[in-house]
Amino acid sequence: MSIITSTAAKQVGKAFALKTDQDLQMFDDLWEVYQVGHHFEKTNEKAQHAAVEKSFSAIVNIASKQAGQDAPGFGRSVMSTHDKFVIFSDFHMTDRMNRQDWFFRFNFKLYLEVLKRYSQDGFDLIENGDVEDLVIFEPTPSEAKNRRQLVRRPTLGLDDVGEINWDELVGLRIENRRKTLERMLNDNKMYYDTVKKEFGKDRYIKVTGNHDGYVNEVLVGMIESEFWPEVLKDVVTIERQSPHGSVVRFVVTHGHQFDRACCPPNAKQVGETISECLAWGYQGADRIWRVSDTQKWSNGGKFNNVLSAIDSQPVVSGHPDLENFLECLLGHQVAWEYFENKDPYMAYVKEVCTGDEFLKVRHTDENELANHLLALNTLPVVPMVICGHTHEPRDRSTFSNTSALAYSKRHQLVPSVLHPPDTNDLNLFTRYMNAGSAGRFENLIWGIEIDGDRAQVISWTNSGTSSHIVPKKVIWKSDDQGSLIGKEA
Repeated sequence: MSIITSTAAKQVGKAFALKTDQDLQMFDDLWEVYQVGHHFEKTNEKAQHAAVEKSFSAIVNIASKQAGQDAPGFGRSVMSTHDKFVIFSDFHMTDRMNRQDWFFRFNFKLYLEVLKRYSQDGFDLIENGDVEDLVIFEPTPSEAKNRRQLVRRPTLGLDDVGEINWDELVGLRIENRRKTLERMLNDNKMYYDTVKKEFGKDRYIKVTGNHDGYVNEVLVGMIESEFWPEVLKDVVTIERQSPHGSVVRFVVTHGHQFDRACCPPNAKQVGETISECLAWGYQGADRIWRVSDTQKWSNGGKFNNVLSAIDSQPVVSGHPDLENFLECLLGHQVAWEYFENKDPYMAYVKEVCTGDEFLKVRHTDENELANHLLALNTLPVVPMVICGHTHEPRDRSTFSNTSALAYSKRHQLVPSVLHPPDTNDLNLFTRYMNAGSAGRFENLIWGIEIDGDRAQVISWTNSGTSSHIVPKKVIWKSDDQGSLIGKEA
């Protein structure tokens, strides 16, 4: 990793959250740790791919009512037959001292009002991961320095990024996260009290994500003390009666298990290291959408509905330093469609570098997930898999049916098992939904409602005048051409 790339990263950070000399020193310290995680990511790609492949197999097995909980990230499961659920995901809630406290600034009061409405309407609540954010911590000079001191460089080979004893780093993380969660539980007491009062143990399911750190027994004990024992789950199956007996109709899980950087076997070295070292200096867990961005969706409109793929072509800007920064720092597809400037280089220079908005990175290969989920076509009732993690809502999305394409290229008939259910379009995936995010869009909360066998993407926003503000719901339907179309409920 070059010094030029580090300098470019800091320059961009100055437009966002790196405002003082102390911030810049902490960024330098944590950059040393980041490089080790980035190096691990680049030198262990096969292991990361194998872990995600195991997750693909696990979700298929779970949806088929077979064994699958032995795969990392799926061990804590619960089954329900309740009729009505509302699913929200990716709050990334913090305490008040965190500079990335976006959920509280954006949607806290709106969310509590929405919860009361769903409670009154008889819905169960599933919060699908990354409710609390314990990865994007608020650094201190001593915390940053302690982490940098864990990096051990060889005496020779000055360009070597060095290595870290990962157990030592995890020890620092746990202590920092314990203190952070203590503050978070206190600062957000109104939220926790509302969830417990409105839903209680029988109507609330809390799913673990990759930012909440609930794979550690200390943190698990803290959140159980706030709620009740065994409140945390990794996967939820919702069953319905059918002519074939009781079948899985919906499977709900956060979705980080399908992200190579965040899949549990590699998360502590890759996803957590990269996120905690850099994201605090920009906009936290990926980009945010301010009200100037979200108001176009407040009353409906159109939202991108194409499954992401991580093997897209890199940006070719003619500026190798910036291109190297993007490639090394991200290594994933970027959602350029959210920028005003359609040219990636101009979007980066005029919008990212000025602090107008950060990059929306697509970490998960949703397209690959969809192709694996085609294996469920052999079931008499094909379940819907519902995730979060990506911060983008999805329903009946367009995708690249790679298995079917191989037959089409040979001018052969595509087998029925490669046809997505309920459509004649081979490239329209009908059994994957995403709940978007409750905390990354200002005055806009995305979610999913389940009522019986039907599921739909919804959003909520505050509407009205300053003296009379009321929550307004929008229902989003796929046009089956790559967009979600929203209309007021």
